[in-house]
Amino acid sequence: MKSWWYKLSLHNKLQIPLQLMLLLVLVAAQIWGMKEFKNDMYQDVEESAFSNATQAFLGLNSMMLTGNISQPELRAIYFKKMANQGDVKDFYLVRGHSLQEQFGAGLAEEQPRDELDRKAILTNEVQIQHITTDKPAFRMVVPFAATHDFHGTDCLQCHQARDGEVIGAVSITISLQEKYDELYKMRIVFSLGQILLQILLFFFIAFLIRKAIATVINLEKTILSINVDGDFSRRVGIESDDEVGHIARVFNTFLQRMSELKQDLSDKVTALEMYRDGSEQEQRVAARYMNKLIAVDKLKDPAVQFYLKPAENFSGDLIAMARTPDNRLHLLLADSTGHGLSAALAAMPMIHPFYSMTSKGFTTSTIAKEINKKVWESLPVSHFVAAIIVSIDAVSHMVEVWSGGCPPPFLLNSEGECEYQFKPRHLAMGILPPEQFDASVEYYSYEGGGKSLVMFSDGVIELENGDREQFGLARLLQVVHVSDMRVRWERTIQAIEQYCGAKSSGNDDIALMMVQCESGESFTKRKVNSELPGQEQIEGNAVWQFVLTLTMQQIKKLDVVPLLLDIVQQIEKDKERGSEIFMVLSEMFNNALDHGVLKLDSTLKHHEDGMEKYFEERSIRLANTETGYVQLNLKKIVNTDGSAFLRIRVTDSGDGFDFRQVSDKVATNTQRYGRGIALLYHVCHKVEFSHGGSEILVEFDLPDVVDKSVLPRVSWNAGEGI
Repeated sequence: MKSWWYKLSLHNKLQIPLQLMLLLVLVAAQIWGMKEFKNDMYQDVEESAFSNATQAFLGLNSMMLTGNISQPELRAIYFKKMANQGDVKDFYLVRGHSLQEQFGAGLAEEQPRDELDRKAILTNEVQIQHITTDKPAFRMVVPFAATHDFHGTDCLQCHQARDGEVIGAVSITISLQEKYDELYKMRIVFSLGQILLQILLFFFIAFLIRKAIATVINLEKTILSINVDGDFSRRVGIESDDEVGHIARVFNTFLQRMSELKQDLSDKVTALEMYRDGSEQEQRVAARYMNKLIAVDKLKDPAVQFYLKPAENFSGDLIAMARTPDNRLHLLLADSTGHGLSAALAAMPMIHPFYSMTSKGFTTSTIAKEINKKVWESLPVSHFVAAIIVSIDAVSHMVEVWSGGCPPPFLLNSEGECEYQFKPRHLAMGILPPEQFDASVEYYSYEGGGKSLVMFSDGVIELENGDREQFGLARLLQVVHVSDMRVRWERTIQAIEQYCGAKSSGNDDIALMMVQCESGESFTKRKVNSELPGQEQIEGNAVWQFVLTLTMQQIKKLDVVPLLLDIVQQIEKDKERGSEIFMVLSEMFNNALDHGVLKLDSTLKHHEDGMEKYFEERSIRLANTETGYVQLNLKKIVNTDGSAFLRIRVTDSGDGFDFRQVSDKVATNTQRYGRGIALLYHVCHKVEFSHGGSEILVEFDLPDVVDKSVLPRVSWNAGEGI
């Protein structure tokens, strides 16, 4: 019912209740009118019957005065005439008790016929009966009492009765058939009139309703048309000046405003489309430019697999990889604040320091310091970059990790089980100023092959599926638990993609790297000339010479080896053998510093977690040692036959060591220490120890000199001497 009413038009919602109300009113009026007419009819019949009864009794009174009443046949004729007049259906006289005692019982038709006659005689009250069976009629029994003045006649002169005693009654029955016929006709006329009136009122009210709601209908048509074609230039036709007309005027004003807004919106949409096209073009250019900045072409290394998935067009996660001159693998994974272009730009200051310093052989700690300085100086206070910087040395089987703000990486064994998880030691880049920044790294020494390092941003473990459940570290460890490295990588990427589901991207940028921890080849001892001091040799001319003496004050501040390599390459302009020179300088300097100046014991490396303890002790002694020095002497010599070599002499302030014993053991290359000396024997054609091991001299072959003429000697002493 409710749904049916809601579906009706406004016209019908007004018309139906009005017509029902009119119908009820007209029917009620008809019923009331017919009832009043019937009451009037009964009242008229009652008055007529009473008048006829009274006239009849007066006629009998006249017959009594003339003496004719004593003749029964005259009374019978009188009764017959009275019964045949008009609508009178029956007429008779009923004798009272006193009259019967005085004059006798009288005619048979003068006797009481029913209880109504007897009751009238007994009570002296008019009795009325409505006859509805067969043909409708009205019967009235009117009693008459003897009085001294009955319409001017003293009844007690002739009747032997008490004053007020009923002496007789007149029963008159009047037919109502004609009255009822008239009433029926009147009901038909009223009904037809009501129907006609209802029809006339239906059309009249419909006309009034249409006039009243014409503006509303126009409003509806206008709205429907606008809904179809979106034309806000349409206006509502106003048919009246009432409240509905006022609403229509307000709506027309609204349409005018909407038309203006639509035009304004259309202009803005056109401008936005132009802006979008320009923005997309700018983003394409920016993407190409950023690919150049992040050196996408350099993201190639056989030991590294990586996966990047931005949450938006640009990724705030960044990865980089490069090799140092001594072939150590450096890795960078960064996760800047936020998403999109702003986050991607925030990571840009990290790219150049990483690649340039890695190419020069700087350590992980030094690179972390420089990157933090760049981020601190470049980004606003509210922005920072979480990062992981890793160095993997395949020769020494050493992994160095600086981790700040990112989930710490973990190392897998050959079966894909987590062998070691690094610790989250530091805050993200850009939070602390350079003077408060902690660049200490964590070391882990691995043994055997098949190891791999997994690095990832928080977007991996915080990735959510359709039920808003996070991927989590436990799930990641479960996914990578497979021995085959290729299957391990494919399985990991597939798990991430499936977890995203239908989403084109995750909740955050995703960066993932899986790095194979290589094992360097053991060195084969080359035949070298390890002459003792004092033996004379004939050599060519020195082309250039560089001497640098560093005290502990400078050693604590500088990453020395990259500095020396840069000087050599600036002079030589030849990077063909730069990696080997770097390895030689690195091993000679670190050996002089660690075992000469700091007096570290290499046997620490043989214990469990020995490498970590060794570097921890190194950091402590480096911070606490105030005296000592390391002197480096580099000289390029060209022989008469055009061959050239680099002579490097490193002297430290330490007590030296038993170099003969170490030289005999390094050939086997089975211990964790002494590999640096083995490297020198492998790369250099001459290795010489002196001063009890506190001085070492090596000669390293360089490309032949084309011009074999004697070149001028250049000497530069960059130290003060000790």
